[in-house]
Amino acid sequence: MENKKLTKALESLSKRQEYTVFQANDLAKAFGNLTTKQHKLFGSVAKFKKQIQGL
Repeated sequence: MENKKLTKALESLSKRQEYTVFQANDLAKAFGNLTTKQHKLFGSVAKFKKQIQGL
């Protein structure tokens, strides 16, 4: 019984991980023509947003 639950949980996690990778790739394509300074600023803003969402 527990093995089935674990397998199902791992499959679900794997699917979400694949989605995150695809989402990140789409984001990289969308912002691919930014300068280095703009990329750093965007990364800082994204990190700050993640920290706020965690509160």
